[in-house]
Amino acid sequence: MDNTIISQAKKSLHTFLSVLIPVLCGIIVTWTSYISEFDRHEKELLLVGHQSVETFNRELTVRTQSLKALQLECEQYLNNLTQLTWNPAMHLKPVPEHQGYKLTLTNQYNSHRLGTLTGMGALPDSHSATVQEMGMALALTPLFQAIKERDPDTPWVYYTSAKGFLYLYPKEESKFFFHKEVFDADFYRGVTPAHNPDRVTYWTPKYLDLAGKGYMLTVSAPIYNGTDFLGAISIDISTNKLSWLLDRYTFPDSTAFLIDHNGELLIEKTGFDCSCEISSIQPGVFQRYGDYYYSKLPLSQTDWSLLIQTPVKNLTLSCLDKALPKGFVTALLLFCGILIFRLKQSMKEVTRLSTIDSLTGLYNRRQFTLLSPIAFDNWKRLKENIALLTYDLDDFKLLNDTYGHPVGDTVLIQVSQAVDQCLKRKNDYHFRVGGEEFIILVAISDQESLQQLAETIRCAVACLQIPNSNATIPFVTISIGGVYISKDITLSPEQAYSLSDKALYQAKQLGKNQVNILPG
Repeated sequence: MDNTIISQAKKSLHTFLSVLIPVLCGIIVTWTSYISEFDRHEKELLLVGHQSVETFNRELTVRTQSLKALQLECEQYLNNLTQLTWNPAMHLKPVPEHQGYKLTLTNQYNSHRLGTLTGMGALPDSHSATVQEMGMALALTPLFQAIKERDPDTPWVYYTSAKGFLYLYPKEESKFFFHKEVFDADFYRGVTPAHNPDRVTYWTPKYLDLAGKGYMLTVSAPIYNGTDFLGAISIDISTNKLSWLLDRYTFPDSTAFLIDHNGELLIEKTGFDCSCEISSIQPGVFQRYGDYYYSKLPLSQTDWSLLIQTPVKNLTLSCLDKALPKGFVTALLLFCGILIFRLKQSMKEVTRLSTIDSLTGLYNRRQFTLLSPIAFDNWKRLKENIALLTYDLDDFKLLNDTYGHPVGDTVLIQVSQAVDQCLKRKNDYHFRVGGEEFIILVAISDQESLQQLAETIRCAVACLQIPNSNATIPFVTISIGGVYISKDITLSPEQAYSLSDKALYQAKQLGKNQVNILPG
């Protein structure tokens, strides 16, 4: 009797376990799949978000860099390096209904179509500082035109003078005339000495265009003549342009918004329902607040952010829809597939790491040893002249001792990137072969061109003005040694490297921050 009960109990237990184990495995696989789907969805959203942010950063960087070019042009004009060939005062006409004046000259400045220049008050004297400043503004016309041609969607590029006039490009005949309220506009007030003593580039909040082209934002920069504030140079970007840039990307089960630091929408879009303080959302992570998940991705050029808003319900249903149908075998196969994939990726990464310097992303010494004989053979076969340059950072140990090794690593990255900008052709090779030692391989037309290239590289690094206070030269510099190998001379990569290293040593002996090129 007891044995029968025990036997039946065992059978019941086996039956129960035979059901329980698959159920538990199914639950585990379903839960794992759900988490996997959730993580995948999060990463996909963040990836698309970062791509969108990079697009915005590129667009805004072009505008800030254009402002710097305009500031430089103004500086050159004020230093009498460029001048107009005609006097704007001769073409100013009073406009009584606006209690001001307007420039009437058209199509007479270096074949560029002028914009609209309007001002308030009486006509200025032909030799006054106001007229000189008008000449400076009009001299910006070719750059204004280039900015507009690069992006025809740019509403306006303009100069606003503290002396009471505004030069607006492109030409606007009917809707806008300068008035004193312009001085209260953010694009001007934001760069005045009272609001911007550091003279930095300033992005305005969203506002309605004074000249009638809808909502927009503006980046402005101050123009000074020494310590005297003259005015503001400005480039607009419309909210329609920002909306177009954002709409190029699809955010699965989510909506993306462009917001300022106060959480205000820069682009009008339905569905915005932030139930928490924007400042409490950590950048670059997925966080839940109320009925939504949020991810905030800051832009580098402004205090704007891309905010991705995902309804919890939508995301949960989407993840469950993909997780529930999967069984144990499917989960196991998926795991094996992921394992194989990661193994392949790891193998590729190992291969890459064996030839790439992990800090700078340049080729390493091993790749130089492998690649240089091939490059030499190819260039000799094509009867091209060859050059090998060796450079290293002057007083780099002092920099590490003064600022620490993390700063030293950052400097190596900055220097290598600056040098890379000087190497334009795809067959120019750049290697990091030691701590602060680098090699460049190029095909070159003649020794003079090599000397010019080396000087360009040296100047590019010096222009970074990276402090190295305890060094002989109080900022980071490099010394360059090189060897020029004409097509009629045969040298191995090892011999060329030895000669360039010798030339580098001589450059160091000459006082550092030097270029020394030896013939092959």
